[in-house]
Amino acid sequence: MGKVQEEIATRISLDSVQAVGSLKGLKDAIKATNNEWKAQEIALKNSGDYLGAAKVKYEGLSNVIKIQKQSIAELETRQRGLINVNEETARTFEKYNAEITKTRQEMSSLDTSVSSSKQKYDELEKN
Repeated sequence: MGKVQEEIATRISLDSVQAVGSLKGLKDAIKATNNEWKAQEIALKNSGDYLGAAKVKYEGLSNVIKIQKQSIAELETRQRGLINVNEETARTFEKYNAEITKTRQEMSSLDTSVSSSKQKYDELEKN
């Protein structure tokens, strides 16, 4: 019966790991898996099954490592996303900067035209 419980618990852990995608979910899965194998280990030790306890600990730690690897992969994916956002933000910044420079040049040209037009207007007004 203990073997069946171990197998069920292990399958539940692995199934929940596959279903989890968020970082919080992964952290929760790590904590739950740790608690699970530790409780099973204590129960097996209390019943005198030290071999079973060692096996549960080994399998539990292995499952935690698998979940931690998923957590690292998720963090790396998010980190790459931030890099893309930063690169995209930098491109957008440069685009806006170029538009600002172009607009300032056009404004300077318009200022020159306005000055020239005002001067002509003032001359015509005097006559």
